[in-house]
Amino acid sequence: MNLAIIGCGKIGRFHLMSVLNSNLKNINIFVIDISKNNLDECKKLVKLKKKNIYYLSYANETNKNFDFVIIATNSVDRLKVIHDLYYYKKPKFIILEKFLFNNLDSYKKAKIMFDSINTKVWVNQWMGIGFSELSNTFNDVKNFKMIINGTNWNLCSNSLHFIDWFHFISNRKKIRLIKTKLENLVVNSKRSGFYETFGKLYFKSANNELLLNCEYKKKSNFKIFISISGESKNIECEFTGDKLVGSIQYKKNKKKFKMNIKYLSERTGDIIYDILKKGECSLPTYNQSVIHHKLIFKTLKDHFNKNGLKKYNYLPVT
Repeated sequence: MNLAIIGCGKIGRFHLMSVLNSNLKNINIFVIDISKNNLDECKKLVKLKKKNIYYLSYANETNKNFDFVIIATNSVDRLKVIHDLYYYKKPKFIILEKFLFNNLDSYKKAKIMFDSINTKVWVNQWMGIGFSELSNTFNDVKNFKMIINGTNWNLCSNSLHFIDWFHFISNRKKIRLIKTKLENLVVNSKRSGFYETFGKLYFKSANNELLLNCEYKKKSNFKIFISISGESKNIECEFTGDKLVGSIQYKKNKKKFKMNIKYLSERTGDIIYDILKKGECSLPTYNQSVIHHKLIFKTLKDHFNKNGLKKYNYLPVT
């Protein structure tokens, strides 16, 4: 199998690390990035690893077709990367990073390319996988309320993970954004040229509710507290980045738990294995993810326009 990882910054390198540490057999890895520095950083990861690895600046530098492609570029470049890829290759499977695209037209253009050769596409919104034990707890609960509350957890980009998780537990029933209360505050993202904002987003799916609340604290690290309540079950926990710590209450019985979460550098190899074996995985499909992106796209774009970023003709979120 020929696997390409396009975009080898921090996220791309995490994907590469997972593939290198996996049990995937008979695999050729094509690491593609226009940045020599990024390629050099990747080379540091692969010492002593017995894999066939090739370093390229562009996909057309090899005549090999790619069976599987992971695209981890930023959101501004992504549609062009997909267009250039399809000019030369016909991938069977693709995993995309979010935020998917910065222009609404790009969602339709990308889908046309995917459908043209029946490529199966997923998006790396991973909480359905990472929080599967909690999801299973609420499988039989008809009505529940999920609250995500915390500080500096990147509402614009990371909200998509929580929206997908909520959608997943709601059995993919129609989801709506019903109310917004965003603060008149926009700050620079960690990535140059991108931004974040803060406030509250309210969603509904059937009788289930989701509240996302991200507050700004100048000298505070990210903190996320999760609450899911419904009928006779209740979960309260803190998400620390690599684990969930909290309690589950069934009626009058309360049980504490600590749940480890796989890093991205651990997950990718397993996801690829599932896709190759079953033709599917637990990540949301492209079509499902587009629903989540479009729910918040216009709200964020309008909010940025009102708060000094009208000069951008695209949504500066990644």
